[in-house]
Amino acid sequence: MGGGNKVPAAVRRSAEYAQAWTCDPLPATPEAFAADAQAYRDRAAELGKRPFVVLMRDGWVADSLAEAAAVFGEHYARMVRFYLRNEGASRAQAFAGPGDVTATAVAPYTLMGPARDCVGQLRRLHEEQGVDYVVFCCRLSTGPSMEATAEQIRRFGEEVVAPIHARYPAPDHPAIPPACRW
Repeated sequence: MGGGNKVPAAVRRSAEYAQAWTCDPLPATPEAFAADAQAYRDRAAELGKRPFVVLMRDGWVADSLAEAAAVFGEHYARMVRFYLRNEGASRAQAFAGPGDVTATAVAPYTLMGPARDCVGQLRRLHEEQGVDYVVFCCRLSTGPSMEATAEQIRRFGEEVVAPIHARYPAPDHPAIPPACRW
């Protein structure tokens, strides 16, 4: 895998030194993400590599967005505020500063809410933004609890992953570890 989305040069280096570009989960504007993804794809093509865009996404499947925001949203918002305070707003971030970040405001940059909404967002990420693979995280250093997280993993697998796997063929790319193939 390869990461790097702080600066355009890091995005291009992902194509040079890695099998994929892994974009971190911090909220980026759609325009910044599209520009970085295209820069990565262009550099990979120049090098004769097959591009593979991996997007990290945090979230929580619940019966409603309000429930997901109550259980998970503040944990994610706290992380975003931490990075904004300590690294400052970059050219790509969707929030100008920590004061703009709330559990509700971060929702569009997560997989949070009812399963059908999470499936829809994954479809849009793939079909409209060219995301090839998503790494999902449902627990941060501040929570939710390990018990709730274990149940969330089961729920996410049954209600979100299963419909995605039914819709799309398994990706075949050297960036995907064998244990992560279906």
